[in-house]
Amino acid sequence: MRPSRTDLLRRIVLAACALALALAASLLLSAIQVQRENYELNPFTEEGNVPPGVEFATKCLGPLRPIFIINLWMRASNLQEEGKFFELNDLCRLITQLEPRFPAIWAYWAWNVAYNCSVKFPASQPQERWRWVKMGIEILRDDALRINPRAAGLYRELSWLYSHKIGQDMDDAHLFYKGWHALEMQEALGRPPYLERLEAIAAAPRSERELRRDTPVAALLDALKAAGVEATKQPLAVANRSSDLPQAALDILNIPANAEAFARLEAFLRAAVLRDRLKLEPGDVQLSLGDVLDWSRFCAKLRDQGVAGRPSPGNRAWQLLPPNVRAAIEQAAEGKTLPHDVKGGILAALNDVLKMPDLCRQEDLRRAEIPPEAAVLLKRDRASLSPHETQKLNRFVFGAAFREELGKPGIMLRLMRRLGPIDWRLPEAHSLYWTERSLDLAERDSFNELNAARERFWSAFRCCQRGRLRLVPGSDKEPPIWEAAPNYTMVDALIQLHQEDMARFLSAETQDPAREAFFNFLRNAILDFFILNDAKNASRLLAQLIELGGEPPMGLSDFTTRRFNDLLRGMTTEQAIINVHNLFVRMFEWESLGDMDSAATCENYARLFYTKYKEGHDAPRLRLPPIENLWKRALLSAILHFRKFQVDELRRLHPAPVKDIEDELKRLRESAPPEGAKPAPPPRP
Repeated sequence: MRPSRTDLLRRIVLAACALALALAASLLLSAIQVQRENYELNPFTEEGNVPPGVEFATKCLGPLRPIFIINLWMRASNLQEEGKFFELNDLCRLITQLEPRFPAIWAYWAWNVAYNCSVKFPASQPQERWRWVKMGIEILRDDALRINPRAAGLYRELSWLYSHKIGQDMDDAHLFYKGWHALEMQEALGRPPYLERLEAIAAAPRSERELRRDTPVAALLDALKAAGVEATKQPLAVANRSSDLPQAALDILNIPANAEAFARLEAFLRAAVLRDRLKLEPGDVQLSLGDVLDWSRFCAKLRDQGVAGRPSPGNRAWQLLPPNVRAAIEQAAEGKTLPHDVKGGILAALNDVLKMPDLCRQEDLRRAEIPPEAAVLLKRDRASLSPHETQKLNRFVFGAAFREELGKPGIMLRLMRRLGPIDWRLPEAHSLYWTERSLDLAERDSFNELNAARERFWSAFRCCQRGRLRLVPGSDKEPPIWEAAPNYTMVDALIQLHQEDMARFLSAETQDPAREAFFNFLRNAILDFFILNDAKNASRLLAQLIELGGEPPMGLSDFTTRRFNDLLRGMTTEQAIINVHNLFVRMFEWESLGDMDSAATCENYARLFYTKYKEGHDAPRLRLPPIENLWKRALLSAILHFRKFQVDELRRLHPAPVKDIEDELKRLRESAPPEGAKPAPPPRP
C-alpha cells in the first residue's frame, strides 16, 4: 500500500528535522570536545587508546552500570568486615573501572593495599610489605590522578601515604620502606645537594628531537649507540654510569672532553624519569628552556596573538616585550632555529613580564581560559598578593593560553627556593610536593585547603628535622641504613611559612594544633645550637620564639637552665644512665657514617646532660658512674651491634679503646666453656 500524500510529507519533514538536528549536533561536537579538554575529561588522549576495561564499563553497560556498582560496593563492605583484603583489592580494581571519576574509591583502594594487604606479610618479609605499599602509591600517582587531575583530595591522600605510612614508625618495616624509597630517589636524582641539579633538569629539553639539536650531545648519543647502549632506553644506567653498562660505553662517558655534553644528557635523562616514571615536575614558576615544548609553534602563536590586537594574555605579554625580543620571536615563528643564548634571552624577558602586577587586566582575562590554580588567586584582592603569588598567577594564566606549547610549571624548584635545601630522598619531601599540588587546586578558606596547609607545614617541618640524611645501601641479608639529623638552615623559612599560614587560615579565636609542636621544635633547635657553642643563632631563635609567644622574655642562659631542669625533673638515676649511654651510642653511629657534626652534637649533649644531672643529684645513692665508663660501655654496644664497615671506621677513629674492647671480648670467648658442654654440678653442702 502506497503512503498517502500527507504521510509522505510528514516523513519528509521528520527526515529533514532529523538531518538538521544531526547537523547541529555535529557543529556542537567540536565545541563540546574543547570543553571536555579544558575540564580534562579526556584523560586517555595522550596514550592514544582507552583501557578496555574502562571503555567497556563506561560505554557498554549503559543503565546496568549503577546496579553493578551498588552490588560491588555491598560486596566490598562485606569483604572489609571479613578481613579478606586481597579479594577486596581485586574488587576495588573492578569498581574503579566502573566509576573511574569517583575519587573516594581510588583513595579507598590505595589505603586498603598500603595498610591492610601489606601487613598480612610478617615483618620478617619487609620486601613483600614494601611491594604493597608501593602499589598503593602507584594506584594514586599513576592512575587515579591521571583520570582525576582536579581531585585535590587524592593529592592529599598520596601525601599522607608518604608522610604517615613511610615517614612515621607505625609499621614494623618502616625503616625498610624509608631506606628503599631513599635509594630509589637517589638513583633517579643522584646524591644531594639538589638545587643546581634540579635547575639543570628543569632547563633540559623534553624531547629527544630537541636534545639532538645540541650537536655535542647528539654525537655522544651516537657514540653510546655504537657501543651498544640506547641512552633513552636505559636512562638511569647511563645517568649513574652503572657498572652494568658495557666497558666501551663507560669509557666514552668518562672521556674528559665529553664532560659538558654528558652533564646535559644526564639532566635530560633524569628529567624524563622524574616526569614520566615518578610524575614529579622539577621546573619552577619561572619559564625555563625545558618548559617550551615546541619553540616554533610557541613563538608563532605568541606573535599571532600579539599582532591580532584582540585582548588576551598573549597579546598583553607581546606589548610588554622589548623590540629586540619580539624580533627574535618573529624569526623563530618563521622556522629559524634559535641558539640557546637567544632562547634564554626570550625567556628572561618573558619572566620579567610575568612578574608585572598589571599583566592580567580584566579585558585580557574576559575571553581567556582561567585554570583553577589561577582562579583561586583571582578571588583575592590583587594588592594582597605577594610578588611570588603575582608571578604564579601570571604564569598559570599565560600557560593556559599556550597549553599545547608550554609544559605545566613545576614545584620541586619552587619549594627548594622557598624553603631551602630539601633532601628529596626523604618521604616527607614527597609529602610536601603532593600537598603543594593539592593546595594549587583547593578553594581559598575551605576546609580542604586548611588541612592541606597543615599537612604542608608538617611535611616541611619534618624535612627540617630530618634534613641531613645518611644512607648506606643494603644487601640481600641486610636492609639499608637510614639515619637522619636536623638541618637547621631551613628554620627561618619554616618560621615564615608558619606565620603565613597562621595569618591566612586562623582567626584570633582559632588555635592551631600544630603550634605547640612547632614551638617544641624551636626549643630543641635553640638547645642544639647552644650545645654546639653557637650562641648567636641560639639567641636569634630564642628571640623569635619569644616574639611568637612560645616563651616569656628571658635570656639564653635562663632558657637553657630551665630547659634542662624540665628534662631532668623526675628522672631516676637508671633513666639518666640510659639517656647518656644512648647519646654516646648515637654519637658512635654518626661517626661510623662520616657525619662528624651530628656526632659532635650527640657527644656535647651527653656530656652536658651528665653534668647537669650531677649538679642536681649530690646524694651518694644518686651518683652516676664515671662518664668515661659510660663512653666505653657505649663503644662496646657499637662494636657488638654495628655493621662491619661501621666497626672498621670506629677502629680507625678510636684505635686504642677499640683494641682494648676487642681483646677483652676475645679473652671472654676463649675462657667460655665449649658449646654443648654440661655445666659443673653445684658444690655439695
